[in-house]
Amino acid sequence: MAGRLAVYAEQLRLWQRKTNLVAPSTLDSLWHRHFLDSWQILPLLPEPDGRAVVDLGSGGGFPGLVLAMAGCNPVHLVEANGKKAGFLRYVAAQTGTDVTIHACRIEDPALSGLAPVAAVTARACAALQQLLAWAAPLVDPDSRLVFLKGQSWREEIAAAERDWAFAWSATPSVTDPEAAIVTVTALEPRRPHALA
Repeated sequence: MAGRLAVYAEQLRLWQRKTNLVAPSTLDSLWHRHFLDSWQILPLLPEPDGRAVVDLGSGGGFPGLVLAMAGCNPVHLVEANGKKAGFLRYVAAQTGTDVTIHACRIEDPALSGLAPVAAVTARACAALQQLLAWAAPLVDPDSRLVFLKGQSWREEIAAAERDWAFAWSATPSVTDPEAAIVTVTALEPRRPHALA
């Protein structure tokens, strides 16, 4: 595991020179800011049941590729940017990580074939309200949505509750005292346009 993460970190630094995978200001704190930040959601994911874990807007692979390396299976990464999807494929091949990469937009109807999924994850991708709209076609009442959110997480929950009914909990982030991991279950639209 540690060897795979080391290869991942090395490749990320190399690819970062040509493709913006993470904020350049975070490269010096790569292990804490990205790897540990992703790793911390593992205990919040449901027990493996054969259904997919889908990571939306995977970018440089956080948290989805880290979860796949940790043994979550099956993991599907969704990334529309071709260069970033290429990076994810390359690192998965170099590390022997069992993961499926979808080089498509999150709204792609083909992804609905994965439904219902065990979990949906995302980090630094979109506001909670948008994440719920993207996740809705993939989930059932037993699915768990686990999102790494920044300091505005409370406001994002309040905004999302206008269009969505859901149960939620917030777990303090171990990497940022103002951030939280927001876990959502029992997602239902309040208004028909919420799914649009």
